[in-house]
Amino acid sequence: MEFFDVHFSYIDTETMEEKFISVPEQGGGSLIPDGPLNPGVMHTVAMGGSGAHLGLYRLETQVTAGNGTLKTSGLGSNAAAKEAIKVGFDYFKANAHRVSASIKPSDHDYRLHVVELHNTGPTTAMTLSAFVALCSAVFGSRSNSRWSSWAA
Repeated sequence: MEFFDVHFSYIDTETMEEKFISVPEQGGGSLIPDGPLNPGVMHTVAMGGSGAHLGLYRLETQVTAGNGTLKTSGLGSNAAAKEAIKVGFDYFKANAHRVSASIKPSDHDYRLHVVELHNTGPTTAMTLSAFVALCSAVFGSRSNSRWSSWAA
């Protein structure tokens, strides 16, 4: 990226206070929207694929009736990033009953899409994030409730 981590600001001559300005090229004023997210949607911060910069990632998970398969997108051809998501999914399938006895992972199909919000490249640090997103999505698909309201 040509201008990584650039901040635009001006100094108010009356108060001598520096004020920062967000621009659309930087994702606007907030990359993470205010308020609760839909079930299965979460944000995480991890070291980008290059290992030089931290990146912000949004995981969007959809759950449909099925037989327990996972499809991923948004990771390109990065095998290590795909493997990290698969490990999180395998852990979810093996341990979902510990989160809630009502979760039956084999009754659903899962689609997990990763969005890189800073274009830092796919990350391999997605295992725990994938697990949490999958739990959130399956609870949301079961009852249309928010993960936060279930956990409270």
